[in-house]
Amino acid sequence: MILAITAASFIFKSRCYLVVYVSDKEDIFVEEIERDRVFWTNTILPKLNRFYNDCILEEIATKRCLRGERCFDPVWIEDAVKLKQEKQTAKKKLQDSSKNELSL
Repeated sequence: MILAITAASFIFKSRCYLVVYVSDKEDIFVEEIERDRVFWTNTILPKLNRFYNDCILEEIATKRCLRGERCFDPVWIEDAVKLKQEKQTAKKKLQDSSKNELSL
């Protein structure tokens, strides 16, 4: 599956396109997305800046991947991964308990 967003044009224009290609057997999905300056400025841009400053610049400076080492993950990413795993575990436990109740 290929997912592409024409984000570069999104900065300067009023819309961009979300394009999803899965295979030759399925139609390409294209959705036009209107620009929302407030959402971009208040939500997306701060996250992109944080990711760039904490992750990309760190990799440029240390070149860990080029040395075959794992990329540096700041604490906020490690915390998000841990939270996601906890949610998945809780969801699985809930599903398992629901299955057990139905089989009784």
